[in-house]
Amino acid sequence: CHGGYGSINSTLGQATGTYGDIKNPATMGSPGGNYSTTSLGGAGGGMIQIVVHQKLTFGGGSITAGGAAGAYTGGQASGGGSGGSVIVTTVDVAGANGAIKAMGGNANSSGNGGGGSGGHVALYYNSASYAGGVRGIGLSAQAGTNAGTTAKQNLYTAGSGTVFYKAAADTIGNLVIDNGTLPHVQGAETPIPLADVFDSISTRGTATFLIPSAQTYQ
Repeated sequence: CHGGYGSINSTLGQATGTYGDIKNPATMGSPGGNYSTTSLGGAGGGMIQIVVHQKLTFGGGSITAGGAAGAYTGGQASGGGSGGSVIVTTVDVAGANGAIKAMGGNANSSGNGGGGSGGHVALYYNSASYAGGVRGIGLSAQAGTNAGTTAKQNLYTAGSGTVFYKAAADTIGNLVIDNGTLPHVQGAETPIPLADVFDSISTRGTATFLIPSAQTYQ
C-alpha cells in the first residue's frame, strides 16, 4: 500500500500498510502482489520533486508518478502497483490542460487481480493563473481497479491516494481524497493520520476516508 488501503485479495486478505507524508511526500509506491513467479505485480510509482522559482506553465503535458499495471500471464492475474509521490513548489501555476498524478496501477480485467492504491500529490504555490484555478489542474491520486464486472470493481479497487494543495495565503492547506473517474465504485479506505490537520477535506468520486477517533474536523 501507499496512500490508501490495498484492494482485497481472496487468499491474503487486505493490505493496510499505508505510509508516506501527505504534506511533504517523498516515498515511492510499493509493487503489486505477484500471482506467481511468471505473473508479476506492477511496479510502484517513483518519487518526483520539482521546484520552480517563477512560473510553472502547463500546455497539455503531465507530471506523473503512477503505479504500473499488474501482469496477466497464463490466466494468472497479479496486482497493480501503488502510486508514488509528486511534490511541486512554484511561485505561480499557469496554462491549461495539465495534470499532476500519482495514480495506482490497474489489474487486468480478465482475472481477479486488484488495483494498487493511489500515492501522494502535493502542490505549493503563491498564485494560480491556471485556467479554472488550482482545482482546474488535473491533480489526481486515484486508486487502481479491476475494470471487469461491477462486482470485480467494487471488490478489487484499492484506496484513494491523497492530493494536498496550499496557496501562500492558506493557513494550513487543503486535502482531497481522490477517486475522480471512478464515480460508481466503492473502493478501499484511506486513513488520515492523527497528527495531520487541514483547512478543508473533500472527496472526489466515491472515495472513503477514515478519521482517527481522537480527531475532530469541522
